[in-house]
Amino acid sequence: MTGINQQGGSGSSFAIEGMDELIRKIKALPDRTKRLEVLKILRRQMNPIKKAVRDNTPIATRSSSRSVKSVGGQPKRYKYEPENLKKSIGIFTGKSRLMPAVYVGPAMGAKRKYDGYYGFFVIYGTKFMKGDDFVRKAAAPLIQNVTKVMTTDLKKYIDKRIKQL
Repeated sequence: MTGINQQGGSGSSFAIEGMDELIRKIKALPDRTKRLEVLKILRRQMNPIKKAVRDNTPIATRSSSRSVKSVGGQPKRYKYEPENLKKSIGIFTGKSRLMPAVYVGPAMGAKRKYDGYYGFFVIYGTKFMKGDDFVRKAAAPLIQNVTKVMTTDLKKYIDKRIKQL
């Protein structure tokens, strides 16, 4: 997964330039509000990257399935259609309370409509197939452009949110 955050961490990270005044205004807000506002901004910035990752996601040539043993019952069978991984690409919020971060990658979980559980195997490979890090390939050329293009939009957005609060 590729991420954007304020203080480094896993994934690709960077700082938004020209935001000193906005950062000062954000620091004046309460901690919970600060985190929520920063997350909203980061999620908005990730939309072009999400679209690029979706466009770059490999599509399987046929359906696949897996069987999971359950305790004391019949094995449960999950079926994955060819475009399932592509449809599972989303923007996810990091869990850290101290460092707001968002990530782009396949959504995982059997209860999801599109379970991208096997995205890990596509990205990192297995002993039977070579990995293809389609997420980083799609995100890398856009990360610098996202910061440049979105700075003015972010200034307007933050000013609007501060006036509302």
